[in-house]
Amino acid sequence: MLGIIANGNIDNYFRHAKASADGRTAYGYRRPRPPFEAVRHISHTCKIPSSSGQYSRKVHLQFGVPNLILIGAQKAGTSTFLSIFDRHPQMVKPARKSFEPHFFDWNVPGVTTKHFNRTESQLCKLRESYSQLFDMAQIQPNVSVAFEKTPAYILFPGIPSAIDSVCPWKPKILASLRNPIDRAWSQYQMQHGNKNSSEASKEFTSLVDREIKHFLQSGLVESAMTIEEFERSDYRVPPFRFPANRTLQEYAQKMQKYRGDRKGLLYRGLYAPLLLPWVEQFASEDRLMLVQFEAFMSLENEGNNTILSDVLGFAGVAENSGGGGRRKLASLVAEARRRRLVWAHKNKAYDSLPDGVRQYLLHLFRPFNDFLADLLGDEWRGVWD
Repeated sequence: MLGIIANGNIDNYFRHAKASADGRTAYGYRRPRPPFEAVRHISHTCKIPSSSGQYSRKVHLQFGVPNLILIGAQKAGTSTFLSIFDRHPQMVKPARKSFEPHFFDWNVPGVTTKHFNRTESQLCKLRESYSQLFDMAQIQPNVSVAFEKTPAYILFPGIPSAIDSVCPWKPKILASLRNPIDRAWSQYQMQHGNKNSSEASKEFTSLVDREIKHFLQSGLVESAMTIEEFERSDYRVPPFRFPANRTLQEYAQKMQKYRGDRKGLLYRGLYAPLLLPWVEQFASEDRLMLVQFEAFMSLENEGNNTILSDVLGFAGVAENSGGGGRRKLASLVAEARRRRLVWAHKNKAYDSLPDGVRQYLLHLFRPFNDFLADLLGDEWRGVWD
């Protein structure tokens, strides 16, 4: 709050104070909380005109699906949630391309920018194609929650408006976030595994330095040391300088024009500017839920299923639907955790990241993590410091 006043933005200060009264941040986000409404399926009909325009083909969707879209972040627990959902009797994943359909980023051109414009007939074709990922015979009316997960969606600012245009039945949006440093290291392990610790550390450092050059070229940072230069300073000199008084909206605009790899190790962890379009599109209707993955796993390790209960409730699973209650939730989480630990052991995902590299990345991500707390609320303040 003091930071808002210190920057001279009095309007933002009063906006923040007013928003806080109803639990929303200055950007309009409020974490959805119980009681939740059970899923309600609606049908949808649209028309695709012929090329001659003399007749049209009617497209009737028995159910508007999916009801829930898991948008990321990669290496932040999305596969854990997929494993849990896949074992829940009410959750239905796509029958085709069931792991990650990539419908919007692979099939809908132009989503790298924030503006999405299609004719109604084009939208009708997309609705038909999207619904065909699911087997309608598996869906029980007003009971089943059809879902898909594609962690790449979070990277594209045009996808939020595309989802609302293609899916007038208003699906819910779920994202799981993890410490961006651990997330980057885990992504590296997945993509470049089977190396000893020394080789992995050296290659990871090289990839980080290369991506930072793209950040410099794109104006995301004003100046930057290399990791080696930072280590030579005995970690006493801040390795980054950021543009003074730049707003979150300005960072989001910069990222729309980013020319580096959007699927890079570091870019995926700039959560606040990545999430801003999603908050703007979905938060006002409480259709967006953000989960801190470390808190989720910590509570589940203690046998506390509160976050999972909230996630399932948010998705539309009725509390009294006969899904097995807390005992069922505990068994779902235990199985997902077992699979995750087996995978991690095989892929050496818990090899430690060198302290100098971690300190360097702390400096990079800290201002973006502060923006994330402004965007999502103080429960996110300092969680990864």
